[in-house]
Amino acid sequence: MIPLLVLLGMALGAVLGAFNGLIIAVGNVPPIIATLGTVSVYRGLVFYFSQGNYINAFEMPVGFKQLAKGTPFGVPNLILIAIFVAILVYYFLNYTRAGRDIYAVGGNQEAARLSGVNVARVKLLVYAISGALSGLAGVLLIFRLHGGISTNGDMYEMDAIAACVIGGTSLSGGVGTVGGTLIGILIMGCVRTGLTLLNVSANWQRVIIGLIILAAVGMDLIRRRMRSEA
Repeated sequence: MIPLLVLLGMALGAVLGAFNGLIIAVGNVPPIIATLGTVSVYRGLVFYFSQGNYINAFEMPVGFKQLAKGTPFGVPNLILIAIFVAILVYYFLNYTRAGRDIYAVGGNQEAARLSGVNVARVKLLVYAISGALSGLAGVLLIFRLHGGISTNGDMYEMDAIAACVIGGTSLSGGVGTVGGTLIGILIMGCVRTGLTLLNVSANWQRVIIGLIILAAVGMDLIRRRMRSEA
């Protein structure tokens, strides 16, 4: 039952992500515009179909709670899953042709096309994978919170952007590593936890996260300028 639900969540995420990629690859819509647009549409659909109803813990199968609370070898299941996904993505990006094509398209789309890379297919693949992993994260978030509501994960995309850029991923594409992203995630987690322990309000936390993103983007621009001048 639980594996099926996880797979359904990932499949739905992959379909929605692929649709986003289709808009970008075929429609030539800027990625940030297409992503913001589809995020708004998807959230609206979630509100519509859920009618704002909340899934309580007692309505969920027992296995859900066990998966979230399980600690084999003294490590929570969710951390083990995250490590497994990180290793899988690392191998995919560094040791497969598709992974190398992703770096090539991100670094120089036109050069990749002239080298024989199917740019549209690579973009669809990237957004489908991103959607599938987002679907997995959504299901695991429900496990962790022991409940589900349509606002779960609200503004998490900003944390994801900040973590990636802090970890060395370039917003212009072609540069970034799984290890660096993991470091960025740990930094963002420490920031979030520290702000909560300091009793900083949620609104001010958003302000601080926004400033961190701006600072990270600034550092990315400086890194790119230094590379171009080298």
